[in-house]
Amino acid sequence: MSATASLLADTICRTAELGVTNTDAAVAGEFTHLFCSPVSLDPVCADCGTAGRLRDHVERKVTDLPIVGHPPRLHVRVPRFNCDHSGCETRIS
Repeated sequence: MSATASLLADTICRTAELGVTNTDAAVAGEFTHLFCSPVSLDPVCADCGTAGRLRDHVERKVTDLPIVGHPPRLHVRVPRFNCDHSGCETRIS
């Protein structure tokens, strides 16, 4: 998806308010699929505040109200981080 198309899609779908940007989109059947990624990453562990190490990514699916009659499915690719602090009980954030 081009930068202009992504900006337009972010504006129409208001994904910027969620902190994500559109990377691709498709209409399949009755659904509009929007593929997104976070605008910024925060690798800091919420429990101990130590910077984590990138582990992998996971896709989260979110449903929203219809866009032009098509219910959207947001597919957000979210990074997961390992907390390497030995005293922290959180392993994946």
